[in-house]
Amino acid sequence: MKDKNSEKRYEYDIQIMDKERTIEASHQEQRQVEISIENFTIQMNQTFRELQAIEEEQNEGRPSFSETEQKRKYMENLLGGQQEEITSQYRKAHHLMEDEREKLQKERNQLSWD
Repeated sequence: MKDKNSEKRYEYDIQIMDKERTIEASHQEQRQVEISIENFTIQMNQTFRELQAIEEEQNEGRPSFSETEQKRKYMENLLGGQQEEITSQYRKAHHLMEDEREKLQKERNQLSWD
C-alpha cells in the first residue's frame, strides 16, 4: 500500500530545506556585513586618532576646539544608526523566512498518511 501524500510530503521537505538554507545564508551575510562595519569603524577611529595627534601637534598641546573630534563623533553616530537599521532589517527578513518555513511545516504535517 502506497502513501498517497508521500510525493507532496517530499516536495514540502525540499521546500523546507531550501528555506532553511536561505535563512542560514542570510545569517552568514548579516555577520559579514557586521564584520565589515566593525572593520571600517576600527580603521576610521585609527585615522581620526592620527588626525587628532596631528591637530594637537599643530596646536602645541594647547586646548582648542577639535573639528576632527566633532567629525569622529558624527561618523560614530552615523555608523551606529546604520548598524541598528541593518540589524533591524535582517531581523525582519529572518522573521518572515522563519514564518514561511513554519507555514510549510504545518502544511506538510497536515497531509494525511493514507
